[in-house]
Amino acid sequence: METSNLMHITEHEFSQMRDLIYEKFGISLSDEKRSLLVGRLQKLLKDEGIVSFGEYYNMLRRGASVQAYSKLIDCVSTNHTYFNREKQHFEFFEQKAFPEVLKMLNTRGSKDLRLRC
Repeated sequence: METSNLMHITEHEFSQMRDLIYEKFGISLSDEKRSLLVGRLQKLLKDEGIVSFGEYYNMLRRGASVQAYSKLIDCVSTNHTYFNREKQHFEFFEQKAFPEVLKMLNTRGSKDLRLRC
């Protein structure tokens, strides 16, 4: 994304957003991630009719909904979708992880195993 098309974020606003994101989600953003943060959030702000990062921060701090925080984390996090897509992942699960889970279940005397895919 071309930086001239990015919304403006002040040092103070970036610091506030960075601290909030770390507090709520444990994601640490370095100073070098400033343009990344702007690039990922500016569409959300425009869609919500929010004109500045300061206004967005204040809205979040005033008791934003779970949905508002969900939108924030969706924008700032990078989702890895490669898990269990490679042959090695399935082999690891079959040879290492699954036997350990079975041992744990046997130790607890449980036969109930639920997997979420």
